[in-house]
Amino acid sequence: MPCFSHARLTCAICVLAFAVRGLAGEGIEASLSEALGISPWNLAAGARVGGGYKDNTTLSAFSADASPFLLVGADVFVLRAPWDGTEFQFLFTGEDRRYLDSDETEKEQTFLASSHVRRCFDDAWKLGLEGQYFYLDQIFDASATELDVGVVRAVGHSGLVRPSVGRALGRGLWFEIEGLAGRYFFEEPLDDYWELGPRFRLRWEKERGEGSMLLLTYEVLRRSYDDRVEASRQGVPIEGTELEFVQQKVECSWQRTWDEGRRWRTATRIGLDLNRDNGSGYFDYDRYHVSEQVRLRWGRVTARARVGISYYDYALQTVSDLTREKRHKMLITVTAGADYRVGRRLKAFGEYEYERSVSNQDYDAYRANTVFGGFEYEF
Repeated sequence: MPCFSHARLTCAICVLAFAVRGLAGEGIEASLSEALGISPWNLAAGARVGGGYKDNTTLSAFSADASPFLLVGADVFVLRAPWDGTEFQFLFTGEDRRYLDSDETEKEQTFLASSHVRRCFDDAWKLGLEGQYFYLDQIFDASATELDVGVVRAVGHSGLVRPSVGRALGRGLWFEIEGLAGRYFFEEPLDDYWELGPRFRLRWEKERGEGSMLLLTYEVLRRSYDDRVEASRQGVPIEGTELEFVQQKVECSWQRTWDEGRRWRTATRIGLDLNRDNGSGYFDYDRYHVSEQVRLRWGRVTARARVGISYYDYALQTVSDLTREKRHKMLITVTAGADYRVGRRLKAFGEYEYERSVSNQDYDAYRANTVFGGFEYEF
């Protein structure tokens, strides 16, 4: 891409700037970039078109609705390198799918815009502020947290802000505290809600050579619904009440680059989510999740694959009113894909997605296969 034509030289300037910061102060970075005519700003953008086929567009447990589809998408990424201690990132990504032969689903759309600014002080303190907007119109499995609601068409949008402060502890170790304030709006049958809470992260990173990062995260969120009410231990709505969830999330992730050329990368995640309501506990569950992602770049080809498994264990919910067997649910997702760079700005892509819900409730079990491909042009 034209915006990265000086990528290697830019990296060299960054390394030199950080090396001399302690001797000459932060102004040296700006002076170096100005003298060599290199801007700290970088822009990357791309547009993609393609098509594919999905054999269960509604994630139905009983009658799958299959259809081919067309897709268009776009991505924009803006980065300001932190030569003077201030870093800025902006990301926009969006995709539109149009189903050509579906009786139930006409389209699916997702759009995300996110910006993040960080400021470093004396290489020891870091302040940050992130803002995000997300729009969603797609088939979604809402059965994990809803009452008598399974797979639905989720249409809504959200906005959130996340301030943060971080402190370097030495030898590549960082401790960060983040806050979250988010507002979510949905069309029926889903309800609007607020989310508030802190997140604590301990990060160790090794940037030289092969490279590795280990991240431990603990987060507590309070979700307050506008109109949803509590439920009794038997799942009967209790009028005149207001439903809230407290969600605790613990996760450990490890990212590793396995060669000095940074062609082979892996990412491993394992975590536990605890959901507790403010009433009888009918919505309480424990969620265990693990995922593994692999990325390999070889010449003009970039291949990737990911496997994710989530298991939901409910404390009170049962399979039916006639049995005491507790409800459980497992979600399995598998993706595999590859890109082939046809030219300097054009690449071809192909991808396969597999989704499966395994549950001891018949209506909550489904599977779906999706295959698609196309071309992406980078500006």
